[in-house]
Amino acid sequence: MAELIEVEKLLLKIEMTSKINVKKLLNIWIEIFPLEVCKEHLRKLVKHAESFYTELVSESEEKKVFIEKEINDLKDEAKNLHRLLNIEAELPCTDPDIPLLMQQSDLDKSLQDLRESLRQKREDIRELLLQQKSLCEELGVESQPLLEDPLPTENEINDFRKHLNELDTIRMSRLNDVSNLRKEIKDYLQILQLEVNTDNENKLLNHHQIKLDEETFNGLQYMHKRYGAKVQEVREGIDNMRQSLEKLWNLLNITTNTRNKFIHLNDYTQVAFDIYYKEIQRCEALKRQNIKFYIQQLREQITQWWDKTLKSEVERNRFSNFNNNYYTDDLLVLHELELDDLQTYYETNQEIFELFESRKILWERMMALENKATEPGRYNNRGGQLLKEEKERKTITTKLPIIERKITELVKIYKVREHKPFTVYGENIVDYMSNEWAQKRQAKEQRTNIRKNMQVKSQTRAISSKSNSVISTLNSPLITNSARKVSSSLKRKLPTINNNGPTVKRCLMESLNSLNICKRRPSIGVSSRKMLGVNNLTHFNGSNKKHSTLKKSPKTSSIAISKGTVIFTDQANGNFEKNNKSTDHSFMFNTSSGPVISEAIGKTQPTESERLLTLPNPRNLTYFLHTKP
Repeated sequence: MAELIEVEKLLLKIEMTSKINVKKLLNIWIEIFPLEVCKEHLRKLVKHAESFYTELVSESEEKKVFIEKEINDLKDEAKNLHRLLNIEAELPCTDPDIPLLMQQSDLDKSLQDLRESLRQKREDIRELLLQQKSLCEELGVESQPLLEDPLPTENEINDFRKHLNELDTIRMSRLNDVSNLRKEIKDYLQILQLEVNTDNENKLLNHHQIKLDEETFNGLQYMHKRYGAKVQEVREGIDNMRQSLEKLWNLLNITTNTRNKFIHLNDYTQVAFDIYYKEIQRCEALKRQNIKFYIQQLREQITQWWDKTLKSEVERNRFSNFNNNYYTDDLLVLHELELDDLQTYYETNQEIFELFESRKILWERMMALENKATEPGRYNNRGGQLLKEEKERKTITTKLPIIERKITELVKIYKVREHKPFTVYGENIVDYMSNEWAQKRQAKEQRTNIRKNMQVKSQTRAISSKSNSVISTLNSPLITNSARKVSSSLKRKLPTINNNGPTVKRCLMESLNSLNICKRRPSIGVSSRKMLGVNNLTHFNGSNKKHSTLKKSPKTSSIAISKGTVIFTDQANGNFEKNNKSTDHSFMFNTSSGPVISEAIGKTQPTESERLLTLPNPRNLTYFLHTKP
């Protein structure tokens, strides 16, 4: 309100000032000019006043429009800043009572911070883009865009910084790779005693301001690969020449002094390569002068390696040049190649050959132990030798299958790798081992059969000789008279013998025991036993499981003799039915032919030779002679 009063006062003051000044001018003009002229000047003064105020109003109007436009522009700028900076903020209030100039000033001040923030972000973006441009030009890669409108977010800026870090890491890695490649290429050139021939290679190798793009990197890698391959060739050539020289020196019997000249050549350089090459040429010339002698030496070595690699005669004959007597350089080369192939074949499969050699040693030792087991005097006391052999046999039995299993596994791997079986002596190694086991089993069966045949023959001869002794004893007068009495008694008292098993046998034994014709049993029994050569009689159990020795018994054991037949009847244990109902102790053997023909009664019994050898201790025997009607 006070401000309005002051404005009113100012307006009155302007009005009063104008009125007073106009009056002063009018008085002056009246004194100077006529009335008509004074009126004219007064009209002009009014026009000037009107023009002044008009211009003044116009300028004020323009000023007002300008300020309003500025305010609108500031508002638009604020909105744009908010959008670019991706922030939300309220504009200052535009109260109509507030002068436009104050509104403009306040709005402008409120945008200062936003303008500074925008400027800083744009400066950071330009810096990041400059860094990217430098890295991309150096590395020869495409740049990644980073827009200024709209401004990137913080996450986008962080991602861009990571991208720049990756580019910088690639740059450092390539710098390191380029440095290493240059160093190695220079070393290769020094080893090969070469220099770069082109400007491009010289630039790649020595230029300081060099791009780290793919073209540069690929060029250096190509140079590194090319010169590195040459250096590798030199190294391999030197190694091969060293091996060849060693063989040639041994073949030519080169002195130690000549060999010592090459000891200092330890580096892989072109100089060393040239020196070795000249020595190779010199030795080759010496070798050609005595080519026949050296081929014969190679043939001896080839024969040794044939034996070492277990080659068969067919496989050896495949090398037809072995017997070629036309000695040329080509023949020498063929022999060297054959020797190298044999050595390589052995080295590649060395484990198989070593295992097979171990198996061969164990196999031969096992066969030797089996042969010792058949020696007649092996059970004699030999200082624990049997125990040592048994331990060794167990060790072989444990190791041999393990070695064969390892060989089989390695042979399978060889077959997969070479697409053919592994052979020894021209035969598949697995079949070879299987055949050895089969031959071993056949040999064992043959030895068993031969031993059985020999035992049968020896028993047959023993029975034949004892049968002859029994027959001579039976032909004596005493036995003849006793036999006649027995015969007549049997005709009167004994029932007819048929195949009724134990009943007939028991009746026969009771009848024989009831006869009282054994007046001279001791003398006859002893003499008969002595003539038979029997000192111990053993009771045979029909179960064929064991023999039990019978003690001396007063009971009788009878021998019944018919035409050409002697029947041994053992009653030392009393009642047959009581002791063993299923066993028959009566046996028949043919006195004319010697071997046992059949059993008298009951089931199958041991042969007569076994019966005679297992008889019990001397007992009283009663002989009965039985003559068929």
